[in-house]
Amino acid sequence: MDIDRVCGLHNHPLVEHLEGHSYVGRLSKDEKALLMDMSKSMVRPKEILVTLKQRDTLKVSTLKTIYNVRHRNRVVQRAERSQMQHLLGELAKYNYIERHRSEESMMTYETVDNYAWVLATLRDVMDGFVVPTVIVTNRELALMNAIQKIFPSARHLLCRWHISKNVLTKCKKMFETQQKWEKFNHEWNSVVYSSFEIQYEERLKLLLKEFSSYPNAVKYVMDTWAESAHAKLKRQLGSCQVSFQASFEKIHSLLELQHTNIKASFEKSLTVVQHQFKPSQFRELWGNVSISALEYLLVESKRANSIGIDVEACGCVLRHTHGLPCAHEIADYIRQDRHIPLATIHSQWRQLHISICKKEEETEVTCHAEVELFVNKFNESDRTMRLELLKKLKEVVYLGSTFLVESEVKPKTRPRDDLSHLVC
Repeated sequence: MDIDRVCGLHNHPLVEHLEGHSYVGRLSKDEKALLMDMSKSMVRPKEILVTLKQRDTLKVSTLKTIYNVRHRNRVVQRAERSQMQHLLGELAKYNYIERHRSEESMMTYETVDNYAWVLATLRDVMDGFVVPTVIVTNRELALMNAIQKIFPSARHLLCRWHISKNVLTKCKKMFETQQKWEKFNHEWNSVVYSSFEIQYEERLKLLLKEFSSYPNAVKYVMDTWAESAHAKLKRQLGSCQVSFQASFEKIHSLLELQHTNIKASFEKSLTVVQHQFKPSQFRELWGNVSISALEYLLVESKRANSIGIDVEACGCVLRHTHGLPCAHEIADYIRQDRHIPLATIHSQWRQLHISICKKEEETEVTCHAEVELFVNKFNESDRTMRLELLKKLKEVVYLGSTFLVESEVKPKTRPRDDLSHLVC
């Protein structure tokens, strides 16, 4: 057989573009580290590639390069373990509480037995520290039956889609007058705070009829519903067809961000009194309940102006669902010239720190050691420091005497036309 030797080096012309050649497009050690950090931060492969090319304009890597590096890194992390073994290892690594059971069948079904096992496991993990008084679910019959079996004393509510604040803010721009917008906002809130389904449907029909001349606004609030945490999780996962490892990474990142936000909200609740919460009825709650609770109460206090102490008109939705004073209760406190008592707020809203709880019956809570430390500190201090310590003690003992108030914002003034203000 005759073989013709065309060239000792190449048998094809030199390439014009190096994109697609794996060796030329390989990543450096630093680039791989950056890629993995961005992947952990839920940055999409396409955006990772753009970042790498911005750092090095001569980079010829492709999306396939990004996917290959991520895959190899996951293989190394698993260390020849199965996906389930790796998942259990990650759960243990980050101190998650994990329970599992095996099913003989490869198929899983949403049965009462499965839901009951999950809820019973959740109850055991709580171990009596916190027992849910309200459980909100969709209309999954098997789940509803399991809740009745495992948490018979809990109030079970079916979730109703709720609209986010920014939706109403954007909707406001669709009205030509402030008066018309306020009326729409009031009518919409009456729909949201309906006590039962028939009332909800009746109020919704009235809203649609009264504001038929504003079809864009009505359509906007009807179409732009939010699913809260469930929707966040679905957006984070992106697809239901992802591996255990990828799912864990995304869920863990979401929980870490939520954990950070919760701690930040606790600190803000403890140290800042925002201007809208300065009315006297909130005084006893400053620094003692979460800002989220105050926001709910602020809305209820506005409803109280029109509802008064009429229990039937109030509906008491906030009291039943959130454990917070509803409109008619707040109206009664205002009528008596009283603050909203801290004791009327469910303990959930008064928990402003994250800590491992201990059962009250197992540990007796005393203040003897702390009081002794305070007395020693007080006796060792000069007059100025003693006054400061007493001031702080008063804040703790008298809940309405906190000095933590957000500073006033001074309005911007226009400069004067003359130059007299420049004269010393």
